[in-house]
Amino acid sequence: MPNMIQVEREERSGDSDTGQRHTTWDLLHSIKGRVGEKWLVAGDFNEILQLSEKSGGCLQDINQMATFRQTLSDYNLEDMGATGGPYTWSNSSTKERLDHSVCTPEWLEAFGFSKVINLPPSRSDHVPLLIVIRREKRVHVQATRPYRFEEAWCSHETGGSISYNGI
Repeated sequence: MPNMIQVEREERSGDSDTGQRHTTWDLLHSIKGRVGEKWLVAGDFNEILQLSEKSGGCLQDINQMATFRQTLSDYNLEDMGATGGPYTWSNSSTKERLDHSVCTPEWLEAFGFSKVINLPPSRSDHVPLLIVIRREKRVHVQATRPYRFEEAWCSHETGGSISYNGI
């Protein structure tokens, strides 16, 4: 299992304010100095990467999205995408993908068969993220059916001279 640093940040009333988002970007800077080249960060970034990650509500400021994308680029982080529902947060009129899992190419190379799953909503207005970390591809071996002799074959019109290609 990779080394992990858990960072809990106290939610301040200004963090959802676009002028205060630099505190999150500063947090990324402090983490990068402690973890080296291979790292993954997941959680509520309170920002979308592109317009398709939002449905309803007010129009999104394109500059905010550009700043978020640039910040990820500055720290060599790439969005891992996710399966499950397309949105991770909702209220009565808006749905958005505010929660992201981002990692460096080095992390993805080491754990290339990892995936992120947006789980069904729970009590929160955010859906939980499940991050499955795998170094190797999971191989599903399909069991072959065992050969079974059927006595009824002996009474077949060919007089029991049926060949079975599986042997």
